[in-house]
Amino acid sequence: MMRSRYAGLALVLGLAGCGHGVTTSEVDRAIMPQVAGVPVLSPEGAVGYAAYSLGHRSTTVGQPANSALALAAVDYLAGDFYTNFHWFAVPGQDKVMMMLGRGEMRTALGIAPFATSQQVVNGLVAASEAYRANDPVAVAAALPPNVFTLGPDGTTRVLSNLPTLVNANTAAQAVEGFLNFGCINGGSGMGCG
Repeated sequence: MMRSRYAGLALVLGLAGCGHGVTTSEVDRAIMPQVAGVPVLSPEGAVGYAAYSLGHRSTTVGQPANSALALAAVDYLAGDFYTNFHWFAVPGQDKVMMMLGRGEMRTALGIAPFATSQQVVNGLVAASEAYRANDPVAVAAALPPNVFTLGPDGTTRVLSNLPTLVNANTAAQAVEGFLNFGCINGGSGMGCG
C-alpha cells in the first residue's frame, strides 16, 4: 500500500520535472465568465471556492449550484496555472495535480473528449446560475449534450452527489495552503490582500 503511494507521488513529481511537464501550447485555457463586467470568480477566488467546496462535502451534496461552480473553477484553474504568469510560483506538482483533477472531473461529468475548457467553464457557470434561479430550462440550455454527454438530468445527478475527486481536491487544498502560507508569514505575493 505504501509503495503504491510513493509510486504515484513519483509519477506526479516526474511529470512536473524538467522535460516531462505540460507545456503551455498543450493546455486548453478558459477565461472566467463575467457578470456585470466582473469575473464570477477571481483566480484566487477560484482556488478558495474549489478548495472549500471539494474539501467540505456538505457544501455540495444536494447542491448542484455549488458543485457546478467548484468544478468550473477546477477546469479553469487547470489551464490558468500553466498559461498565466500570475501562477509562476505555484509548485509544479500542484499544477500537474490540478490538470489530473480536470481529467477526473471531466470523466465524472461525462464531458465530451473534444470539449474545450471554455465550453465546460461557461456551461458549468451558467448551470450554477440556473440552479440558483431554479430555472430548469436554463439548466438544460447550459448543459448541452454535445458537451455534457450525460445530458442535463444526468449531469444534475452527478453535481448533486459528487464523487470524491482526489486530484482536484488535493491540488486545490495545496494551492490554497501555498497562497495562505505566504500571507500568514508576512508575504505580499499571490492571494495576499
